[in-house]
Amino acid sequence: MKHYELLGRKSRKWQGLLIAMAIIWLGFALRLYNLAGDSFWIDEIITIRTVQGGAEAILNVRDHPPLLYVLTLPSVNLFGETEFAARLLSVVAGILALPLLILLGRISRLPGAGLWAALFLALSPFHVRLSQTARHYPLLITFSLATYVVLYMALKRPQWSIWLAYAGLTALNLYTHYGAFIVLASQTLLIFIWLSLRLVKKTAHLSVFSYIGAAALTVLLLFAPWLSRILRTLRANIGENVVTGTGTSTPLLIWARHAINSFNPFGGILSFLLLGLAVFGLSLLAWRRKWSVLLLLISATTVSFAMVSIFQVARGPFARYISFTLPFYLFAVGISISAILALSRRFIGAFGSLLLSAVLVIAIVLTAWPALQQEYDFVLEDWQSILNYLDQNASKGDVLVAMSLNYRNNFNLVDASIPYYLNKDGQEHILLSGNSLDPEELTSLNEIENDVWGIVFDWNDQSALYGSSLAVEPFQTALFVVREEEQRGSSLERTLELYNQMIPLADDLSQRCLMRLDKASLSVAIENWSTVADELYFIEQSCPELRGTARVKKLYRALLSRQLAEQRQLGQLDAARQTAESLLKLDRNDQNALEVLTA
Repeated sequence: MKHYELLGRKSRKWQGLLIAMAIIWLGFALRLYNLAGDSFWIDEIITIRTVQGGAEAILNVRDHPPLLYVLTLPSVNLFGETEFAARLLSVVAGILALPLLILLGRISRLPGAGLWAALFLALSPFHVRLSQTARHYPLLITFSLATYVVLYMALKRPQWSIWLAYAGLTALNLYTHYGAFIVLASQTLLIFIWLSLRLVKKTAHLSVFSYIGAAALTVLLLFAPWLSRILRTLRANIGENVVTGTGTSTPLLIWARHAINSFNPFGGILSFLLLGLAVFGLSLLAWRRKWSVLLLLISATTVSFAMVSIFQVARGPFARYISFTLPFYLFAVGISISAILALSRRFIGAFGSLLLSAVLVIAIVLTAWPALQQEYDFVLEDWQSILNYLDQNASKGDVLVAMSLNYRNNFNLVDASIPYYLNKDGQEHILLSGNSLDPEELTSLNEIENDVWGIVFDWNDQSALYGSSLAVEPFQTALFVVREEEQRGSSLERTLELYNQMIPLADDLSQRCLMRLDKASLSVAIENWSTVADELYFIEQSCPELRGTARVKKLYRALLSRQLAEQRQLGQLDAARQTAESLLKLDRNDQNALEVLTA
């Protein structure tokens, strides 16, 4: 009898291993498929530019620690600066999260929950997207999951090797993304609660304090080289008036809503079903008195969300910033499904329960597939298609104007992205960077009569853009190529006319201010001084954030220099002296102004 029981246990072991391998291979296939199909989006271009800059650039990134760039560098050197090479690290990180979830199920004695959670994660469009992005988030998810798995083992069976492994993984997580500090803060609270409970029950050994102290010291020593940069990073990412310009930190409920919608692999109303299963899974842990697993899941989900609010993280409520909570959310869902199937055995038997499990797997795959297909079809920023369109429709030497119709802290998404693909593909066009036009660089456009194309980013209602007299060609996502059908005059005049068409379409005053400043620069280059005066007057009256900036001062110097020359030519000496005094306030070394006042 025992022999057959032993065979049964071995059979179940191999069955679980085969299921785990099938899930991991499914996850691998879904993450590798169409890996290089999308263009880099702006953050990925920042990754590849940083890697191109070598050690100096990697060590001087303001908002992120260096591990992503260090680990991406060998892949790029081996396979070239391609989308595939830059994203390969994220694929590997995304796949490693699957066996870690399965391991969490085994060590917590909830193997079914680990398998179901891994299946949901393998099919998650959100996780697939992150795993095909050359950014920090899949590494953050995997390292955060690994630290919790090892921490659980360390708390259950304290050993030097396990606690030091936890410290090493924590340091790697901190070098991956500053969101790891939220993970560490949540884990610190978990360790404190665990110790408190052990002290109350008088089951805590003094050696545990040595383990924890040594782990904390190890983390501090390993991360010490980067500590000097933390304060600068916190100023740029924490608080109520940073990054997004929202003026307030995002409410916790909004973070939760975005996470619930993004973490749902099915889309639509089924997100509430998944949420209900997660809550039910946590309730089952409480009912079964599995306090250690319950505390771990609460620490990794609820407490982490609370930390986002406590630290006043002011970035927009994008689920990728809290993606490290995803595996634990799905683990709670897996607990519910595993418990329901275990209960079903009482009514339909082992074979019936197995058949029900198979039906449920097929239903989950079929339900998740449309969302996955939609994810593959979605392109965040389709720069490649834009350049293909220009290859077919634009001519050599045409002018491309990179501009945005939305204000984002003076940031021009197109200007930051399109040069990468232009340089990479050897496109022979003249690129002008909206929000930073310089009159001295524009004068050469007066000598040519090539067409002018606007590459425009507009994430708000585009009805005004389509309602204009411009020809509009849309691309994914919120990107457009626009041009006037009939273009006359020099390329400089054509660019100025494009701005005349686009400025009324800007959706807020701050962006119109930047575009009118560009218009003033174009007017200086074309020597339309009355327009320069009008634009500078508008900026002085309506755009306080631009007053006194270097660009405004430069335009004022150009305008005043022109006025001074005219006044001297006409013999208006008193007016010339006043203009010279104003000019010296902007440039105390201006020779023409000094000459007038000295004479």
